[in-house]
Amino acid sequence: MPLDDLLIIFSMACLWLVLWANVKKEFIGRTNAGIQWGVSILYLLYFLYGLYFGTSKGSALMWWFYLLIITGLHTAINLLWFSVKVLQRIRR
Repeated sequence: MPLDDLLIIFSMACLWLVLWANVKKEFIGRTNAGIQWGVSILYLLYFLYGLYFGTSKGSALMWWFYLLIITGLHTAINLLWFSVKVLQRIRR
């Protein structure tokens, strides 16, 4: 498996792990997590389609880069939310 594919799989696994941790610790509701999982799957499919079928003249790198940036932002926002909630719980 190419390194690019492994990086995409790793980034999505990190996102879903952070979402799972948020649900497990009850920082977000199951409905919110379900919506976030659905959104992440939708943009994953959109960017993967563009990556594998919509590539011409080097645009595959753009699709790959956008997928990693969007996934990274989604993960960072959820990780920040998780960190804030953990710190609030510690202070109580």
